[in-house]
Amino acid sequence: MNGVIYIEKGMLFNSKKQLQRAIKLLHLKIAREYFVIKSTKKSRRLVCKRVEQGCQFRLTCFNDKHTNMWKVGRYIKEHTCDMGTCRDEHFNLDVEMIANILCVDIEKTPRFPIKDCQIVVLKAYGISISRRRAYLGRKRAFEKVYGTWEGSFAELPRFMEALKHFNPGTIVEWKTEWHVDVIEDLQITVKRKSF
Repeated sequence: MNGVIYIEKGMLFNSKKQLQRAIKLLHLKIAREYFVIKSTKKSRRLVCKRVEQGCQFRLTCFNDKHTNMWKVGRYIKEHTCDMGTCRDEHFNLDVEMIANILCVDIEKTPRFPIKDCQIVVLKAYGISISRRRAYLGRKRAFEKVYGTWEGSFAELPRFMEALKHFNPGTIVEWKTEWHVDVIEDLQITVKRKSF
């Protein structure tokens, strides 16, 4: 978040995802919170989380059919609410944003401690997060770097075929058992034929 982050009326973004990220980063920087009151494939409307206090902040953006880009439309950028500072558990700091900054550390150290995750987020965004959010962010970062358990399980047949291909005479036996509380219990036995 060291770069200049701003949004102006008429700005164009390549995708809705890029626009959403810019809005989140801006609101993390200015320590304000918002929520989405409408989001469709063609438009998105945001208001301040403290709209009931009379805050005037509004942001409307839409998919411009001429450029096929997302354009900032109506924009009242000043938050008029008396919010104070928002440095703990920012509403708009989601697990995906936490995971994005933790990926580098998770790649270096897969068992990256929760406390260190909290410190990395605090340094990056200036916001303290709970142990739970740090855990969820670390889990998501791990999945982004290494894949999910389900994905790894699905890759096993391909790896076993490669094992048989490059080691002629290898026999792979699959034994699966179904349980009520577990999807599958898998036992793989790899044997080598002796000649």
